[in-house]
Amino acid sequence: LQSQLTTSVTSFCYAAIPVALQQAADEVEQMRAVFAQRAALMHELISAWPDCTCPRPTGAFYAFPRVSAHYGKTTPQGREISDALSLAEALLEETSVAIVPGTDFGGCGPQHIRLSFACSEDRIREGVERIGQWLGSLSGSANVGSYSSLDAVNRP
Repeated sequence: LQSQLTTSVTSFCYAAIPVALQQAADEVEQMRAVFAQRAALMHELISAWPDCTCPRPTGAFYAFPRVSAHYGKTTPQGREISDALSLAEALLEETSVAIVPGTDFGGCGPQHIRLSFACSEDRIREGVERIGQWLGSLSGSANVGSYSSLDAVNRP
């Protein structure tokens, strides 16, 4: 499942690309505008999360918020958040919201999670707000040792 969430366009879709570009300009523009609106909505909602930053999404349909300020904290059910993977696992188990840990994306990825906005605005609102409420319920202080030396360089 994870590879289907994090990889490129499926090869059987390649034949549709020229058709979409040459014969469906109005539909393509309509979807581009919808995704731009979803990106803006997701960015706005993520900006309300405590102790998180997120670069404005400008391509694809993903947001990549920095959540490492929450490493070292404890969830309402007593799980310690040590990295993006433990955050993703606890979030799924405690709120039923699935995210992709940024760890496999390299560079500053371990400090982040990846969220898709290839869904309705209602689902975006529900998921992002549930994540924000859950992050706000974490207790303890951040583990300063969880930050990499690249933090200052990779700050969005």
